Amino acid sequence: MSWPDSIHAGETEQPEPLVRRVLAPNPSPYTYTGTQTWIVGAGKDVAVIDPGPDDAAHIDAISSIKSAKFSFFISGRISSISIFR
Repeated sequence: MSWPDSIHAGETEQPEPLVRRVLAPNPSPYTYTGTQTWIVGAGKDVAVIDPGPDDAAHIDAISSIKSAKFSFFISGRISSISIFR
């Protein structure tokens, strides 16, 4: 992961084996390059940390984590959502 950001809004990266990050399209002084949504875990249950804005493209990006480009994918349900404001 590089700074200020290694991905663009709507893209996903996997910085650790059980962690994925999706960048939301909402840059601002508060979010800098955009809200960083983290998906932690694998298999049947995962946690979403800071789901970001109610933006259809961002929600699609989170939902599309089942992509083969990652070493694991969401195969079940989101077991928890944590929001920090």
